[in-house]
Amino acid sequence: MCLELGSWIFKNLFLFNLIKFWYNHQMKNKTLIGKCPFCDDSMVCLEKKIVNGKMTNVFTCSNAKWTTEDRELYELTSDSTCSFRIWGNTLERWGKKSISANEVKELLKNKEIEVTLYSFKAKKKYNKRVILDKEYGLSIVWDWFYLSKL
Repeated sequence: MCLELGSWIFKNLFLFNLIKFWYNHQMKNKTLIGKCPFCDDSMVCLEKKIVNGKMTNVFTCSNAKWTTEDRELYELTSDSTCSFRIWGNTLERWGKKSISANEVKELLKNKEIEVTLYSFKAKKKYNKRVILDKEYGLSIVWDWFYLSKL
């Protein structure tokens, strides 16, 4: 009986360590940010990916699994159940270098945040609201009237 119990403990300890190793390997470059707004059972994680030769933050749902062949173009796998993601450089064309983890946490919590953007043409800063978007991750609200209708 004692030998069987010892064998059972050894097998389960081995399995536990194997699962722990796999989890740590999967979460190596990930930081948990918050709950996914479009799934019931998943979290949004911060990952770092190389795009166009530059390291970029991407905030993705844990149910979204990505694949790449050339480390430039990332596609969802067929077993992904959610496609939510926010690329860290999404607002770069509007003069915001990147969106921070704290801004994404606030966005997940409040469904909208205010960000400071920069107009290259007018050479001045301005504030706009950013809201969650299922297809694009986030969207800039250009019209305040629209925001009041939400």
